[in-house]
Amino acid sequence: MDRSSNTNKEAHSISEQEEDTIQQLKQGLDELDQAFSVSTPSLEWFEHNLREQKKIMKARFLRDFAFFLFSAVVIMIVTIAIYRAIPLLFFVVQALGLLILIPIITLQKKQKQVDHS
Repeated sequence: MDRSSNTNKEAHSISEQEEDTIQQLKQGLDELDQAFSVSTPSLEWFEHNLREQKKIMKARFLRDFAFFLFSAVVIMIVTIAIYRAIPLLFFVVQALGLLILIPIITLQKKQKQVDHS
């Protein structure tokens, strides 16, 4: 009987310790809540940030698109000029481009295979 009464006392004291711990945790969390107020920003703030981000993205898109168009026009002008002035040079440049492009594509495929393995 002594063993069962000791076990009951230990179980009771453990539960009291757990309750004390829980109370201390709750008290600490309440103090944190009071010390650092959490407030959600207003809807206007979110809308303002969204508008600003859209403006930034639109400006970046326009800049990138203008750069792309400028590059395309320059490449086309140079290509046409080379073809009109020296057709042999045009075909040599085209062949070199293909010869350089084939190893690049092959290396990229090998890297993708290694990455997936």
